[in-house]
Amino acid sequence: MRKKQYLKKYARTRQWFNNIVNIGLTPELSFEEARRVRILNVMAMMGLLISTTFVIIHFSNDRVTLGLLNVVTMLSTGTIIIANYKKRYYFGQVAVSIALTFVFTSTSLLYHDGMEFYLLLLTALMATIMKGTWFLRTLSIINCVIFLVLIKRSAEFYTPTPGNIYFINLVLLVMFYLVFFRYSGKINRLYLANIEERNHQLRQQQARLIEQTEELEISNRKLAVLNSTKEKLFSILAHDVRSPIAGLKTSLDLLNEKALSRETFTELSHELSSQLNELQDSMDNLLKWSNRQMTGMELQPQKIMIEPLIADTIGLLQYNLANKNINVNISIETDATIYADPDHIKLVMRNLISNAIKFSYAGNEIDLLVEHKDSLIHFSVIDKGIGMKKDLIEKLFNEADVTSQRGTSNEKGTGMGLKISREFAVKNGGDILIYCEPGSGCTFTLTIPVAVTNPIELAGLSADNDSLKS
Repeated sequence: MRKKQYLKKYARTRQWFNNIVNIGLTPELSFEEARRVRILNVMAMMGLLISTTFVIIHFSNDRVTLGLLNVVTMLSTGTIIIANYKKRYYFGQVAVSIALTFVFTSTSLLYHDGMEFYLLLLTALMATIMKGTWFLRTLSIINCVIFLVLIKRSAEFYTPTPGNIYFINLVLLVMFYLVFFRYSGKINRLYLANIEERNHQLRQQQARLIEQTEELEISNRKLAVLNSTKEKLFSILAHDVRSPIAGLKTSLDLLNEKALSRETFTELSHELSSQLNELQDSMDNLLKWSNRQMTGMELQPQKIMIEPLIADTIGLLQYNLANKNINVNISIETDATIYADPDHIKLVMRNLISNAIKFSYAGNEIDLLVEHKDSLIHFSVIDKGIGMKKDLIEKLFNEADVTSQRGTSNEKGTGMGLKISREFAVKNGGDILIYCEPGSGCTFTLTIPVAVTNPIELAGLSADNDSLKS
């Protein structure tokens, strides 16, 4: 119970002390100005208490003159607290400096009571704490001169005060110095800690700003790529996609108007069918790309056999193969089961095989090879077509470079097929590898994780795929 009461009294005393110390502080003050106000408030509070005590002692002992001088000290120290409260900081510093110079000089001259040493304390305050104006600097020099004169004097106008007063004054002087230096050091340490904290916050803000700037630059680059791709897509829609539709419409109109015989229309239908197949592939790729841009790719992986996917893809491209008289040789070295999104893998296979047909010569062969390597299934599409140069290979997966070459039979494309295929492959934990020789054909290999059922194997597979991507 007593401990709680003591703690409450201590808290109230500390609050009272802090209220006095912070008199005159405002958020607008700089650290140096706030430091000055706090230290002067502490020194003034001590001076007010001590001078009030000495006023009572000297008047009680009929030392009226000395008592009156202590009244001046009491009023001047009170003045600086009031001046700080009124936000008239410099006025309070000047007033207390003049008053205390007068009092310390007078009491030391008249009573030889050790107050000349207080001139040095006042000089230290003016030099380190108070505002550095020409007036206060001049007054501090005068105080030093007066101090040197007073310690050399040999006579007093009045009877010296008792020795105990001299000793008490010197003890109080030491106490003032200790409080001054200790409290000043405490404020400086708080200031340094505050500066360090602010520097830490600034470093964090700078790091966040750098990170945001980098993210903004990445976003700007992505936006530039998207704008470039959008312009390319609009060009494709305006020209390549419209052409087969316009040709089909014209042929149908001529047929309906009987300006075109059925025999001639039949001959044209083969070319139109080829163009429509190309259009279907192009539209499928464009729609997949647009959906990815707007909603992202929804991955729905599952365990699937790769052989049926190959058969379905060959069936879809049968007309393209027959049109160029291209044979497909399928070699499956393993009963491969993969873990991936079947719709994604179908699109990738169709793009790779369609690309091989496009750049193969009529009468060539295309080899499809399925191999099991480590934790991945390798699906390779090998053609013996025109091949590709190294610089063109480097542009294939570049988002900013949407280009398309015509095939060996002048087939068109959008240039988006391989880009979308690579993204779908990576999304499913695999990749697309390319090996080409100009004039000798190309090998495009899709890698896809093997389907596993054991959780331990699955964890190992995930680690293998992460290392592959890195």
